[in-house]
Amino acid sequence: MFTLILNQIKSYLIEEISMRGLESWLISHLQEILDSREADSIILANHLDADFVELQEGTLDELIFKTRIQNYLNNLNIQLDFQGSLNRIKANTATCVKTLNEMWDFRPVTDIRFTYSPA
Repeated sequence: MFTLILNQIKSYLIEEISMRGLESWLISHLQEILDSREADSIILANHLDADFVELQEGTLDELIFKTRIQNYLNNLNIQLDFQGSLNRIKANTATCVKTLNEMWDFRPVTDIRFTYSPA
């Protein structure tokens, strides 16, 4: 169960799923997490659940939420591997830039004439 939670957190941190997607996943799996009796899973799920309450109340913003997640993982001595995901993100970005360059003609404007008449 702990691996499933970590996979969802990783998906959220690399923006494969939204914060609401993570929240929905956690809520729908909360009973399974509690039934697993895995201490780390339960502690992490409880922290996330409390943070989602604070987010809904407006006492916490998403940037602080991400920082808290990283702190929870650090406290559990967990390091997530993002290298493969970062390479995929770089490839997607390069494809987007290439597509935009093909769609628009990005030539610099070099012949602008202004007319000024003193009053």
